[in-house]
Amino acid sequence: MLSAPFFAVGFVGLFIPILQGLLFLSIGILIIASENPRVANWVEKRIEPYPRINRLFKKYISKYLEK
Repeated sequence: MLSAPFFAVGFVGLFIPILQGLLFLSIGILIIASENPRVANWVEKRIEPYPRINRLFKKYISKYLEK
């Protein structure tokens, strides 16, 4: 699974100040969301209050989820 390395680096990055942990965790979640509609729905509910991010997410998901 492609998202596992991003989660691992993200988790380590939460404790090491040099690494950007949240960035890598976000990338891992986006990769999983592009493969799993249930995760995509969960993410979409969490980013509804942020219209710009929501638009980008929907564009990304529509490109990669619906193959």
